[in-house]
Amino acid sequence: MNFIGRLNSANVGAIVTTKHQIPYKMAAQFTGCLVSAMTSQTVSTPTSSNVSYAVFDAVQCLRKEKEFDERYVDRLLEKPAWGARALAYTLIGNGGLMACPPRKEMK
Repeated sequence: MNFIGRLNSANVGAIVTTKHQIPYKMAAQFTGCLVSAMTSQTVSTPTSSNVSYAVFDAVQCLRKEKEFDERYVDRLLEKPAWGARALAYTLIGNGGLMACPPRKEMK
């Protein structure tokens, strides 16, 4: 059984993935953008919390983010934004699933 078939048989409704190897810093910034997109969405319309909207907003956010490099925190080194490289992320599956933002604190 292929990868998608295994996910389907495990009842996975959707997954955000990339087929390219990406830097861990980009993955961390994408995760931050996705969490931000999920927590900023309103419940005013039924489609506002869809996974597809959250992923779209996260890709748009990452597109503008500059690559973070901890070696240059003390210096004002301007690094380029991720730009079109953010398009490496894609949503596979049901984009109509409702997004549940992560809790702000663990109990």
